[in-house]
Amino acid sequence: MSFRPERRSTWARLGIAAAIVLVIAASALAIVQRDRTGDGTQSVRAADGLTPTPDFAGRFYPAVAWTGKGVFVFGGQAADTTDVSLLSDAAVLTPGSGDVQMLPDSGLGPLFEPDAIRVGNQMLVVGPACDEILQPEGGETGGCKPGTYRAALFDLSSDDWRSVAVPARLQDRYRSWWPGDYRRTQALGLAPDGNAVFALGALGAEEYWTYSSGSDTWTQLPAPGVRSDAQCLAGDNLVVLNSQYQYHGAVQADDPSTAQKPGESLSFGPDDGFVLPRIAVLDLRAAKEWTTGEALTDDLFDDSAPPSLACLNNSVLVSDAVATTNMHLYDLQTGHWRAPSVPPGANSFPPIPPMGSRVWTGKELVFLPTEEIGASAVAYAPSTDTWRTLTDLPPVTRMAVWSGSTIVGYGEPLLIVELPDLSHGLPDSRPDPPREQIATSGVFEYAPPK
Repeated sequence: MSFRPERRSTWARLGIAAAIVLVIAASALAIVQRDRTGDGTQSVRAADGLTPTPDFAGRFYPAVAWTGKGVFVFGGQAADTTDVSLLSDAAVLTPGSGDVQMLPDSGLGPLFEPDAIRVGNQMLVVGPACDEILQPEGGETGGCKPGTYRAALFDLSSDDWRSVAVPARLQDRYRSWWPGDYRRTQALGLAPDGNAVFALGALGAEEYWTYSSGSDTWTQLPAPGVRSDAQCLAGDNLVVLNSQYQYHGAVQADDPSTAQKPGESLSFGPDDGFVLPRIAVLDLRAAKEWTTGEALTDDLFDDSAPPSLACLNNSVLVSDAVATTNMHLYDLQTGHWRAPSVPPGANSFPPIPPMGSRVWTGKELVFLPTEEIGASAVAYAPSTDTWRTLTDLPPVTRMAVWSGSTIVGYGEPLLIVELPDLSHGLPDSRPDPPREQIATSGVFEYAPPK
C-alpha cells in the first residue's frame, strides 16, 4: 500500500537532494559557529534533551554502541574543521549527568565509518583503516582511501584494549585505491550463540561474518546470492532486502546511475524507481541455506535510493529510504506481504516521519526525527497496527538503541535548516540561510510515554 505524495520531477528530486546536502555540508561548520560571550569565550547550548559533552569533540560517523550504562563512542570525522580530519579517540558518555570517560588509545588509528557492538563485557570496534586521507582540492571533496579492516576489543572492567586479528579474506579483498569507495561496516546484533554479526565489504555486495570473543574467531556466513540493499536481524534470523529497478518501463537489476558513463545524462520520470522487493532469510541457528520469499509486485518505491529495512520480532518493514511514505510489512513466518495502517502525516510534504534512526523496543518501532526537517517522532505497533506521535525527543542523526526501558543514543553536531517548499518545483531563489544552529554533540536518554 502506498502513502506516497505525488512524485516530484527529476529537477525537484535533485533540489531536495541538494538541500539535504547543503544541510550536511553546513553541519561540518556548526561546531565552530558558537555564540560568543562578551569576554570572547564561547558558550555551548545543547539541543532539548541532549546533554552537552564539551570535553569530547563533536564528530560525524563515529562508531556508537550502548555499554549497559553509557554510550560508547569511537572515532569519526572531526566536525570543527572543513578539512578531512579523522579521529581515533574513544569515550563513554553518560546520559543525564553528561560525564565523559576518556578511554586509552586503542592502537587502531583512524577508521572509515567504523561500527561497534557489545559482546559480553567488552566493546568490539571494527572498520577499514584509512591508508591515506586526501584533503579537499580543486573542487574535489577529499576523503579517505579505505584500506584493510581492523578490529579491537575494549574491556569495560579492566579499561584495557586488545587487538583482534581480522580474517585474511577481509584484508586482501577489500583494499581500495579510490577515495570515497564505500565500504560498509555494520554491526547487526548478536546471534543466538551470543556471537556478534557483521555486514562487511562493498556496498551492495556485503559479506556476513560472526565474531566470537570467547574463542577470538571469525566465521563467514553463507552468501545470500543477491545484491543486499539492506540487512538486519529479526530474532534468530539474518534478513536481507533485495530489489530491482524500473527505468522507462523496463525492469533491470540496479539503478542505471550506478553504471552511468562520464558525460552521459539520465532522465527519470514518475514511473521510474525501485520495484519487486523480496526478502531473503538465513536462520542463524543452522546458518546453512538462505530462503527467499515472494516479491512485492504492486508498488513503486523512490527512485533515488533502494528501499530501507527495519526488523521487528516476526516481521520486517520495508519503506522508501528518503521519506517513510511507502510501507509494507513482510511476515517472516507466513512469507506474505501486507500493508500497515496509514502513518500520521503521510499525505503531507515533507512526510512524517522523515529519514532518521529507528529503534525497535520489542513492542513498537520508533522513528526518530532528524534535524534536517524537524518532524516529530512516531511509533508503530505491529501487534495492533496502530501509530502514535511522540514528543520531546531530540534530533539524532547517527545512533540510538533500546536499553530495555529507554531510548539512549548519541547526537552529532546539529544544524537546523528551514528547507524551502519543493512540492511545486524548485524555488525561484536560493534557500534562506540557516535559522537556528546547535553547536554541540551530546548523549540523550528518552523514555517513551506509556
